[in-house]
Amino acid sequence: MRLIMWLGLLLAGFGGGAAAGTDGAAPAAAHRLVGQPFPEVRGESLAGQKVALPGDARGRVTVVIAAFQRQAQGRIDTWAKPLLERYGDEGAVRYYELPMISGWYSWMSGFIDGGMRRGVPKPLHDNVVTYYGKLDAYFQAFDVTDKSDCYLFVLDGEGIVRHAARGPADLAGLELLYKTIDSLAPKGE
Repeated sequence: MRLIMWLGLLLAGFGGGAAAGTDGAAPAAAHRLVGQPFPEVRGESLAGQKVALPGDARGRVTVVIAAFQRQAQGRIDTWAKPLLERYGDEGAVRYYELPMISGWYSWMSGFIDGGMRRGVPKPLHDNVVTYYGKLDAYFQAFDVTDKSDCYLFVLDGEGIVRHAARGPADLAGLELLYKTIDSLAPKGE
C-alpha cells in the first residue's frame, strides 16, 4: 500500500529514469562514504517535524535508507521490516526512510506527503523524512547507479557512515547489517 501511496508518485518516479536493476545488496567496502560523514539532508517527517541528517541522529546508531523512485519501496521493506523487528526504533538505534524527490515536485509536496502519510502506519511517521531539492549531489555521494534501488547507510553516533548497501536485502546483507549495528550500539540497549 505504501508503494501506491508514494503517490502513483510522480508518474515516472522521483528523479528520472532507472538504469538496469540489481540482484542483491552491494557490499559495504565498495562504497565511498564508508568512513566519511553522511552528507547533510534536510527534510520534513510525515509527522511534520523538520529533520536534518546527520545532525539530528547524533548520539545514536542510525540506519538511513534513501530512495529516488517509488518503485524502491519493496526493496526498502526488505531491510526495514527485519530491522524494526529486531531493534524497534527505541534505545540506541534510530531508523529513517528518506524519499529523495526532485525539487521540481516541491509544489506538490502537500499532496505527495499526504498520500504517503495515509499509506504509512502512524507510528512510523517520525521515521519517514521527505527531501525535496536538487538530487545530483546525492546521486554522486550515494553512488547511485540505479534510481529504482534503495541505498542503505549505517551511521555511528557521530554521523560517520560505517556500513553501506544498496538494493534488496538478502540473508548475508542482513547479517552484516546486524553485526555492524551491534558493534556500534552501546551494550545493554
